[in-house]
Amino acid sequence: AHAGEPNAMTELADRFEHAEPPQAEQALEWYRKAAETGLAPRAALTLAEMRDAKDRASLIALYQRAADQYKAAAESGEVAAMIKYGCMLRDGLEVPADGEHKAVRVVKIDA
Repeated sequence: AHAGEPNAMTELADRFEHAEPPQAEQALEWYRKAAETGLAPRAALTLAEMRDAKDRASLIALYQRAADQYKAAAESGEVAAMIKYGCMLRDGLEVPADGEHKAVRVVKIDA
């Protein structure tokens, strides 16, 4: 892998990815190196999939923080926050088990 052989780099990345515990950053680095050779299509695919999953997790965390802030503002009586939080619940962006009903409850209690 250190000699620049794409298949060896991909194999090393696989080992990092499937280690206990997984070592995602090292796996990403080796998949990136292998993909950059242009000779490791599976490494390029795996790199894209891992980055996509990481980006989605970051986005979900951002939505969760926004939902928490809207909820707090809604519970304090802020009508615009009630509407925005209700829309997030309706759209499934922060949905508890009873998502739709909870959104209606927040607006009815505080409105």
